[in-house]
Amino acid sequence: MPPSASALSIAWLAVAVAAVILAAGIIMGVAMAGHMGGGMMHRRGNAGPQTPVIASDTDVNVEIRDYDYLPRDLTIDAGATVTWTNYDDAPHTATERGDGWDSGRLDKTEIAALPFLAAGQYEYFCVYHPYMRATLTVR
Repeated sequence: MPPSASALSIAWLAVAVAAVILAAGIIMGVAMAGHMGGGMMHRRGNAGPQTPVIASDTDVNVEIRDYDYLPRDLTIDAGATVTWTNYDDAPHTATERGDGWDSGRLDKTEIAALPFLAAGQYEYFCVYHPYMRATLTVR
């Protein structure tokens, strides 16, 4: 005996629902892959090479952008002040490894300025995103 019209309708409805769920999953997967790879969740600081910067100014700016410090390798003269500005939506810090200096939490567009009087090499990172690392050399 052939299937009834209502049984065929239910079968087609089930196929249509499955197709919609599959399509939505594919669309969501593509959207999340772009979101996660584009700097939001799995973006790693130090993603690409940068040219080291030697600054002779007494006020030097470091941008925090795309989960990275720009510049990542900075040399300044003793007595200069470094100002970090966060351009990311996520909070960041500039925190010296060990028990050194710390910018504190910087939300989007917030800044922190710290003077550096003593010569030395300082490695720093973001406490929220430890893969973000940079080096400041004071001469």
